[in-house]
Amino acid sequence: LRLFYGGLPSVTTSITNDIALVQVPGQIAAAPLDLKLGDSSARIKIEPLDRPALRSLQAHVDLPAYLQYPSAEEAINSSSISLVDGSAVTFHGTAIRPLKVAEMNENAKPISLKTLGADFQTAPITVNGVRDLAFTWSDQFGLTNAAPWPLTVQNIPDAAPSADFSDLFRDIAI
Repeated sequence: LRLFYGGLPSVTTSITNDIALVQVPGQIAAAPLDLKLGDSSARIKIEPLDRPALRSLQAHVDLPAYLQYPSAEEAINSSSISLVDGSAVTFHGTAIRPLKVAEMNENAKPISLKTLGADFQTAPITVNGVRDLAFTWSDQFGLTNAAPWPLTVQNIPDAAPSADFSDLFRDIAI
């Protein structure tokens, strides 16, 4: 069996038990794969796909009830987030295409996440110390993210209350 793919040098492979194993280097552009065996030939269209990247990751934060603050949404643009002790946080991610599976790992323990289309969501997590999380996902084609998406949730103690006189000049407010 002789193979021709996208201008690469031809490859010859053997057939064992009606199976021909072929390894094609990673590609970024669509190209036909031409197969020739004796007088027979076939053409297969190959369309490379990017790995399913994360478009966005949001944190829905419920601060402790005694603070009497409403829930807040926070975009996560780095590998860590700092939250007040006792808060509850739910993470919501969106990938570039529909997902089949999403997981969150904490201490090498995988936790399955709820997925809907390109979105995934965690159950609420109570912030009571430093937590190292890693997110992984697989799309409808079986492709996974290149590496787990790391996220450290850091706890910060609640600060003592302070007065805020934002409408007054500093020297008058003191």
